[in-house]
Amino acid sequence: MFKSKKFVCFIALFVLVVAALVVGVTGKVLSCEHTFNVYTSNGNATYFSDGTKTAKCDNGCGKKNTVEDSGSKLRLPKVGNLVASQTTDSVTLSWDKSEDATGYSIYIKNADDWELLVESTKDTECLVENLEPGTKYYFAVRTYKKSLKQIVRAEEMAAIYTSTVCHVVNNVTSISDSSAVKLSWDEVSGADGYNVYIKTDDGWETAGSYIKKTSFVVKNLEPAKMYTFAVRPYIKADTAVYSDYTQHDAHTATEAPETKIELLSKNKINLTFESVDGADGYQVYSKTDSGKYELHETYEEATSISISLEPDAYYTYAVRGYIKVGEEFIYGEYKPVSVHCGSDADRIVVDPSEGEWYLVLVNKTRELPQDYSVELDYIANGYRMDSRVAVYYNEMYDAAASDGIYLAPVSAYRSNEIQKEIFDETVESYMNVNGYTRQEAEEVTATEVLFPGTSEHNLGLAVDIGSVEGSFGNSTEYRWLAENAHKYGFIERYTEDKQEITGIIPEPWHWRYIGVEHATKIRESGLCLEEYLAKYNLIP
Repeated sequence: MFKSKKFVCFIALFVLVVAALVVGVTGKVLSCEHTFNVYTSNGNATYFSDGTKTAKCDNGCGKKNTVEDSGSKLRLPKVGNLVASQTTDSVTLSWDKSEDATGYSIYIKNADDWELLVESTKDTECLVENLEPGTKYYFAVRTYKKSLKQIVRAEEMAAIYTSTVCHVVNNVTSISDSSAVKLSWDEVSGADGYNVYIKTDDGWETAGSYIKKTSFVVKNLEPAKMYTFAVRPYIKADTAVYSDYTQHDAHTATEAPETKIELLSKNKINLTFESVDGADGYQVYSKTDSGKYELHETYEEATSISISLEPDAYYTYAVRGYIKVGEEFIYGEYKPVSVHCGSDADRIVVDPSEGEWYLVLVNKTRELPQDYSVELDYIANGYRMDSRVAVYYNEMYDAAASDGIYLAPVSAYRSNEIQKEIFDETVESYMNVNGYTRQEAEEVTATEVLFPGTSEHNLGLAVDIGSVEGSFGNSTEYRWLAENAHKYGFIERYTEDKQEITGIIPEPWHWRYIGVEHATKIRESGLCLEEYLAKYNLIP
């Protein structure tokens, strides 16, 4: 009836193990008031906060507890339709109401962490104040439900990336020409860019969007017209946040008046300019040796004026209209016109309709009328000449090609505008590279490039021919032309021995058409064109 010694020992060992589990380091048995974090869903099933039906005691004693499954786990919905409206120092958040929620918590993100801004609100709108203007912010809202004296928050937050409104643009200024207005303004702190608007009869229209710079050119405008513009900055977050508009009125300028210079004598010109729409008056400027323009005279209407000048010099004038808006003057565009006053003889205007068309003489003292025009046709390399001459050049080109010589044009017909560009570029080059004054540069240039209206290139009767051999006067192309060009009506126009008469440096590449008969006679006589035409009384 007594148990064995082995059984007694086993019972004693079991008791000791149990005692060790319930005794702390002080040797006393630990007691625990078990706590389990639970909540309910609308009076249905009871669940623990981690979503399970079994949980350990929150005090860490290891006690487990379970609840019955009599419904669905409580999962609060994410806030819906979170939007923001802004001022310079506040953001108002608003969102849709959640029927399952008791209220809402508002957060703001600082660095990488979310900070609780408003712990509990039952409203579906929250005003966040005392913010910095033009600054980007992250906000978030999430639902919560109070259950069994606990607050259960939704797992997901609805976040929005927004900003406060920038300050408005200040100091909008403008400069204008006849078809465009350039707007400029001060940089706005915090702005990611700017939009520019223009007011039309139908309301405001966007002229430029998402501009990163603090200036913008509005193009394709009408001349001499007042326009109203507006500029506003924006910040790009989840959506663009715009500031208020800053308006600015700007007036486009007048177009350049059509201006002409007529040489009356070697020391007098007649300057004429036409009226332009919208101009309240006109200013006439003359170009000085330094390259700057100085005011010559102001006129209330378009007119024609005579100006006395020193002979043997180049002169440039420009006329621009102006519009008076209050106390401000809006100055229009201008196109410079130039003239050379002769020394030995007055320059005369050639009448191309007199005499033979292919013998028309233009040089430093003889210029084409400003309205001169010529019908053109293509030659090699895409250049053009007088259509009556192009056929002869093409014949000469083909004949040389059959001999293995290619007479590639490098210049042919030039308009007065192109001729002036070449003249002006050469003048600027001498001033910049050689340090000449403008007058010195113009004098040297005139020995190489004729003034617009006095060049045979303006006639369409001359062509410059190139060579890959460097010096054209020693090239195979030149030797072929010297032997054969007269057969097709061309002459070498500017030779070294006739420089005193032509006033032009030797140009072995420049060949002029005068017809086969006259080209042959000039080659045999050794005369230049001026001498030949004078000798046979062929100058009209």
